[in-house]
Amino acid sequence: DNAAGQAIANRMTAQVKGMTQAARNANDGISLTQTAEGNLNEINNNLQRIRELATQAANDPNGKTDRDSIVKEMTQRINEVNRVAQSASFNGTKLLDGSASAGIIIQVGANTGTTETITIDSSALINATTGTGGTMNDVGTKITDLSAVATGSANTAAQALITSLDTALSAVDAARSNLGAIQNRFESTITNLNNSINNLSSARSRIEDADYATEVS
Repeated sequence: DNAAGQAIANRMTAQVKGMTQAARNANDGISLTQTAEGNLNEINNNLQRIRELATQAANDPNGKTDRDSIVKEMTQRINEVNRVAQSASFNGTKLLDGSASAGIIIQVGANTGTTETITIDSSALINATTGTGGTMNDVGTKITDLSAVATGSANTAAQALITSLDTALSAVDAARSNLGAIQNRFESTITNLNNSINNLSSARSRIEDADYATEVS
């Protein structure tokens, strides 16, 4: 009875099982980043539309009725941005409401300390209409400013809104780029885990086969 060989094989089994689960965890990490990216795309689409409307609003000959109609759609769009930022989640974990800025930890190895942290800095995205959230709140404020200017004087307010929108769009681009990099790391981790699982499983099989051969000889 090769007790030492059995102990080694048992430790290998624990590693294989741990790495198999870690690969599943990393796949969950990919799904989470894809979910966040999808919601960011929705935010981006709304911001792009608001920017288009701001360009239209910058045309001073627009009458009050025209501008009111433009501002109404802008307000609906920025409210939708706020809704998406507040509600985006993966399996109950909020993604864009600011809480993920502290980091979401994914266990990507069989042993302690082998983790990947997903950090989504959404501080510029949250609470577009409630007085906080930096960049997005600035967009909401500029929309309000545009609605209040006198007829024939909308250009300056619209230009200020366009500037804020460009800053907001840059923040969304930065967040999406970060998520893409995180997803790439998860994909690399999964490849490495699968290679390690295959190699360790083969080594374990050789030990178990050797033990069996010893027992029957």
